[in-house]
Amino acid sequence: METGRNAIAKLLRWIIGLPGTGSDVPLSVTIERIADPSGKAEVWTRNFGGTRFSSRLHVGAKSGLHETFGPITFALGLAARDDGLTLPVTSARCFGLPLPRFLLPLSEAREYADEEGRFRFDVKLTLPFFGLLTHYRGWLVPAGSTCSTSGLTAAVPNEPASDDNAFDSLSI
Repeated sequence: METGRNAIAKLLRWIIGLPGTGSDVPLSVTIERIADPSGKAEVWTRNFGGTRFSSRLHVGAKSGLHETFGPITFALGLAARDDGLTLPVTSARCFGLPLPRFLLPLSEAREYADEEGRFRFDVKLTLPFFGLLTHYRGWLVPAGSTCSTSGLTAAVPNEPASDDNAFDSLSI
């Protein structure tokens, strides 16, 4: 995990709850479906080696996919490509007020399944004028799955492994 070193990047990471720099950080993700007027909302809690942060994802009937981190809500332009999904930021609100386009972070986020069936992610967020906010990448398998990088065997079902929708990462 890489992070920007400037004061603005550090402040925003603190507000959102993003962890600091590290390598080979253990990661687990828990997804909880919640009641929402749209009926399609989840809370994703990520635990990077003991540092937790959560975001709320929801789908607006007319406005698409949104992810909220603390006081900031991002509209995401979900796009399917041959090599996976991309999630560019298309607009944002802070405390309910729209942010001007020139203040939007550049999101180079990609999700895909690798040849072993693992959920792979590569998320890089860059701030205008200030540079890198965070960049993390790795892979997840459903909790209880087995995966060996030496034998490249994985037991990854198409459905979540358990009712709590927990995922464990073997590498980040």
